[in-house]
Amino acid sequence: MSITNSRNSAKIWRKRLQMSVLNFHSLNQKVDIICDVVTKFAKFYESLSPQITQLSTTENKNSMEVFSMLKELKALSFAPNSSSLLSSEDLINKFSKFEGLLLQQLDLLSRISSLLPTIDAPPGSTGVQGGEKKVEGTKASGEDAKVVGKVFPSKIPT
Repeated sequence: MSITNSRNSAKIWRKRLQMSVLNFHSLNQKVDIICDVVTKFAKFYESLSPQITQLSTTENKNSMEVFSMLKELKALSFAPNSSSLLSSEDLINKFSKFEGLLLQQLDLLSRISSLLPTIDAPPGSTGVQGGEKKVEGTKASGEDAKVVGKVFPSKIPT
């Protein structure tokens, strides 16, 4: 009976070892997906960082111009009416310049927003929980897999 017990014990340990190896491979694949996503995110951030810094600097400069123009227009509007101080032509020029500055600000906002990821893009990578799921042509198993996150590609200007 002791030989039978030792054989059963060996089978149990063999099955446990096989399950541990399968669990290790499954965890390893999940870690690979996470590492891939983190690497892609880091590259994405590094590629956008100089562009965002440049746009931010330009936006700050334009904001200061807009605020100074607003102060100037406010001062002109509160000044006593004098034909030597303010002409309609000067006022038209000031408002045209102000409109141009506002359009520059809108252009910067649209350029910054174009760098952000879009929701309607197909997923670049998909993470799963509770099993494995076929992702980007890989062979996997598990019927109860649940998608837990997606990484979307973005419009990165070249």
